[in-house]
Amino acid sequence: METAGSYPLDLDDLESAWAHVEENDGMAGADCVTVGRFAHECPRALADLLAEVQAGTYRPVPLLRIDVQKKAGTDDMRTLLLPAVRDRVVQTAVVRKLTPGAEQEESDASFAYRPGKGVNAAVARVIQLRDRGLRWGLQADIESFFDQVEHARLLEALARLEAARSWVDLLDAWLHTPVWDGAGLKPFRRGVPQGAPISPLLANLYLQSLDDALSREPFHLVRYADDLLILCSGESEARLALDAAEAALGALRLTLNRTKTEFITFDAGFHYLGVFFLGEGVFTPWGHAPHATRAVSIAAPMPARALERYLGRNVRGGRPRKTPTRHEHADAGADHPEVDMAFLYLAEEGTVVRKSGDRILADLDGQIRLDLPVHKVEHILLFGNIQVTGAAVYELLQNRIDLSFLTRHGHYLGSLVAPSSRDVFLRASQYDAARDPAASFGVARAIVEAKIRNAQETLRRLKHAHGGGCNDAEAELAQALTALQAVALVQALDGVEGSAARAYFGALMSFNRSAFEWPGRLKHPAPDPINALLSLTYTLLTNELHALLAAAGLDPYFGFLHQLDYGRPSLALDLVEAFRHPLADRFVLAAINQNLFQPDDFYKDLEHGGLCLKPEPLRRYFDAFEKTMIETKQDGARPPWRSVLRAEVELLARHFRHGETWTPFRYAAEEPVPESVAAPQQAPPAGEPPCNT
Repeated sequence: METAGSYPLDLDDLESAWAHVEENDGMAGADCVTVGRFAHECPRALADLLAEVQAGTYRPVPLLRIDVQKKAGTDDMRTLLLPAVRDRVVQTAVVRKLTPGAEQEESDASFAYRPGKGVNAAVARVIQLRDRGLRWGLQADIESFFDQVEHARLLEALARLEAARSWVDLLDAWLHTPVWDGAGLKPFRRGVPQGAPISPLLANLYLQSLDDALSREPFHLVRYADDLLILCSGESEARLALDAAEAALGALRLTLNRTKTEFITFDAGFHYLGVFFLGEGVFTPWGHAPHATRAVSIAAPMPARALERYLGRNVRGGRPRKTPTRHEHADAGADHPEVDMAFLYLAEEGTVVRKSGDRILADLDGQIRLDLPVHKVEHILLFGNIQVTGAAVYELLQNRIDLSFLTRHGHYLGSLVAPSSRDVFLRASQYDAARDPAASFGVARAIVEAKIRNAQETLRRLKHAHGGGCNDAEAELAQALTALQAVALVQALDGVEGSAARAYFGALMSFNRSAFEWPGRLKHPAPDPINALLSLTYTLLTNELHALLAAAGLDPYFGFLHQLDYGRPSLALDLVEAFRHPLADRFVLAAINQNLFQPDDFYKDLEHGGLCLKPEPLRRYFDAFEKTMIETKQDGARPPWRSVLRAEVELLARHFRHGETWTPFRYAAEEPVPESVAAPQQAPPAGEPPCNT
């Protein structure tokens, strides 16, 4: 089965995946190409492989059948189906693309084959649930799970997963790759091939509905692959769990292995994942290493002529790959999985951030205000006097989760981040461009031009939604664009940008339907609610871009439009300019027009001056801002804003690394006018935000 071609995959992805495959070593597949032989032919082999994938002529080599013992010294066999080295490389690359997006869909109950999880995390979760008083349970195993997965159901689940939609054709090809058993090709109609890099992720996704069904109260599931442990408070609930498990598995055309299904209690003791739980104790075996299992039979390699016939049969001409322009941020964002992991904004002073197992907790006055698995957190922002334990810091750094510190008024102080890119050549290229007067000026002028054009488009949409006139402002913005072409110095750009900003804000606030008055753009400190909201939003966006730039290996402090100054993240401030009007200003205008904030939600800071949000309105703000950053337009016109920010940084890094053309983000003129700022609405219910405190 051939693939459709044109995937968000590049040579860097394959090189990184190959390094992982080479490190794991392993035997050759049905084509008899060993890891060592592939290494000898690399990098040409990787370039040819990428060309096949993108042209649509890629076809996986048949899977090699290997029968191994399930347990040492027994006759019980497990069949492994091993892809060729080349196919392991592509699968590994795709797994890395899919994993972050799939992680957002997977349940907290799943612990196998996931980054940051594993046996230790599963055991820690069992202990946590035991300590909550869940002393009964059901221990079960799924009958021949890896052999029983229905391909049609799995592909339907993949089609529903946004991060997987670009890869469905490749995944379909791998699921339907035939098996070479040493004598001939056998169709692979059911199951996921154990031994393939893609299979663990597919297995977890297939069982997502089971996880959801068994993680609802009163059940608490801990699943490691096809091994289930459902903990409950009593025997009656455990028996209900058995019925629920059978029903959920029945919907997936799976069944429980009755010989491995039993009711358990901590008082009587039980084994799970090689650990013995008894009462309050947890015991692990030591001084004993299990006997290694052995391969009973390995299919002979596929004859070269048969393999050539198979790979050369019905090969289509590949479709030419569309080359994305620098303004197609949706395409650029496809190089990154959709990002909707939590950005946590902790603002209640006295909160303590700590670690428990593989979870991050926020504790205030002895009460748990937040409890999230580490893998669902991407960035934590601390406003004011928030404490973080050493164990939590260690866990965050280990999982590459940034920790940013801000004053309670939203002024950025600094960040604690794990070591990022070692690409010193990328930063050297950035410095060379910034020190080149012509190149630096060209980038700076492009940033100002993008900002003005985005101002024009923002006003156009508001005018389309509300009616009313912006003719004077539109004329002034057009004049600013004309004047921009005659400017020859970076310092002179400030005057053009300033006049354009005054015209823009005057027109923007004609669409203000709230009770708040607009005194003009004032800052340092902001004396009124609208300016306070704008400044806070700009700060959050700048902080987010600062972290993305550092993670990409760029220097956030070395910019083009914003001149060098001590402690100023000039490059982050450069990039935020294109997003001020379409993202930050529209968000604030929508919030005040929807009556999300009232005048008494603000207080005057006596120490620094200016207005700040009170704690409860600040939580509402964070909740609304985070929703804006991660939601996807229903018509698919734009990916989530957070993905757009990531794409912007990645595209800039490619510009410095490979010389690709870069222009700042442009607000697409064809994108439909949003309805969120169309008319004043009642404020949404002020419930406790799920991720923010």
